Amino acid sequence: MVDCAKFDKLSLDYGNKYFDNERAVLASYSFKLFNFDLDLFSGYYIDSADFAFVLDTSSENWNLSFSYVKSLISATLNINSWKISDNYSLLNANCDLSISIPLLEKYSVFGGYSHTSLIDKGYIGIGLYEIDYSLGLKVKNEMSNIYFDIFGSVNF
Repeated sequence: MVDCAKFDKLSLDYGNKYFDNERAVLASYSFKLFNFDLDLFSGYYIDSADFAFVLDTSSENWNLSFSYVKSLISATLNINSWKISDNYSLLNANCDLSISIPLLEKYSVFGGYSHTSLIDKGYIGIGLYEIDYSLGLKVKNEMSNIYFDIFGSVNF
């Protein structure tokens, strides 16, 4: 990423193959409105003649992000460690919705739904998240079949 210009709260950047192996011109502006911190990002992909737009706003206990990048609309809301996110493709009407809710100090309950032109699928699960490891169980329904996934990770 190459800084072309940087002003107090405004920046203009040029990236060569930084995003999706394309050249892009990116602009950002940060400001405060009432008690909210807002960051606006926009970009133009030179090779595909497409554009991107991101609005990120936050306060003490929550964060909301809304974006449009190459025909994909995304929104994510974080409130007191609860997370709700959605993605929608304007090209093929695919949609993904997910939610994660913390339980006690180390656990999280999560679920989601995905819709494509070929299949609808949903899942629910619970996870244990520690600093050194994570472990979880996910139950998913896919094409009228039920699958159980056990997942985890260990950090060394």
